[in-house]
Amino acid sequence: MRLVALALLSSLLAAAQQSAPNADTGWPQWLGPFRDGRSPATSVFPAAGSVRLRVAWRRPLGLGASGLSVSGDRIVTLDSDEKGAFAVALSTRDGSLLWRVPLDAAMPDDERGPGSTPAVADGLAYVLSPACQLRALELATGTLAWHVDMKAQFESKARLGCVSSPLLDGERVIVQTGAPEEKRVVALDRRTGALAWSAKGVARANYGAPGLRGTGAAREVLIHHTDVSQGEPRGGVTALRADDGQLAWHHTLDRFWSWATPVPIGDDNVLVLTWNDAVLVKAPAASRPAAVVWRSPAFTAYVATPVYRDGHLYGHGGDFLRCIRASDGSVAWEERTYPGSVALVDGHLVALSITAGLLRVVEASPQAYRERARLSVLEPGARAETPPSVVGRRIFVRNDEEVVAVDVES
Repeated sequence: MRLVALALLSSLLAAAQQSAPNADTGWPQWLGPFRDGRSPATSVFPAAGSVRLRVAWRRPLGLGASGLSVSGDRIVTLDSDEKGAFAVALSTRDGSLLWRVPLDAAMPDDERGPGSTPAVADGLAYVLSPACQLRALELATGTLAWHVDMKAQFESKARLGCVSSPLLDGERVIVQTGAPEEKRVVALDRRTGALAWSAKGVARANYGAPGLRGTGAAREVLIHHTDVSQGEPRGGVTALRADDGQLAWHHTLDRFWSWATPVPIGDDNVLVLTWNDAVLVKAPAASRPAAVVWRSPAFTAYVATPVYRDGHLYGHGGDFLRCIRASDGSVAWEERTYPGSVALVDGHLVALSITAGLLRVVEASPQAYRERARLSVLEPGARAETPPSVVGRRIFVRNDEEVVAVDVES
């Protein structure tokens, strides 16, 4: 009986992992395990008193705006030098180099380095180079498992190179290809790279990274599209059925656009960031079409999207870190911290400055701005164009020059 019970438990755990493979204990992709800037970790910060931050290690890194994906004892990211782009794996323990795999030759006029954040799952790292080459690398060694030439197979023609961050969804990896017409978004088998589905969408989606909304059969892949049919570009959200890529619904804004990842808010809303403002779009239902709930200049697209907690959104707009009410977009509080990005963990914001090199811990509360810790972690001046990655009590950050691990001390 005991063996039968153990076998049943093992099968149940395996089924749970297949239905929710994104619930990684680490930070396996762009915007974290749930694709919304949120860490599931608890008991990270003390309930009262001061929070102490300490730099655990730092390591030089090449140019790039690629985020830090963390699984087990490894960090995977992309960087570059004068020779080209590389996939890099570092030890979470001390930052030591585990492997560095060359990807493609340097692209002309590439001043920022790779912008795609790898996705990591079940021993494989999925990396997209600026030259639009998607590779699955073995996490342990960096050995190539499979390779898809997106230029040849999907006609990727992104003028600025491919910067989409792959999205993990069950046994598939989903990528915006930068293709001009057909196959703008593709889902590939994570084990083999074989095409599962492709989708055109309703307007171009050359850059940015897909989001994910819903669970089970109701899952939707969210794409920030750009409509240029009426002259001035207008952003919007396209929702594709995750199982087969068919169009579920879409909504185009009356003005403004960006490449920011759409983020689901609550059960039926999606936040769309433009370079000028933030727009909350209500998804359609049987009796009504999709519609704008509110728009606010309090948030703007830059490094990463705001995070959501208990009816409130927290993020950056211009020089201010703000809390706004998700119900109507009104501002609950704001603090001049200058531009940055945030992650949400254990009821707190982990906020990183873009150029000042400052890491802050701020209560995620609508009552007031309450800063519990501040530490200079990166060299001021170099640009940190990716948000923090948080795994348990350790925070990983990077800029154009280095990676730093910061511990939350008890």
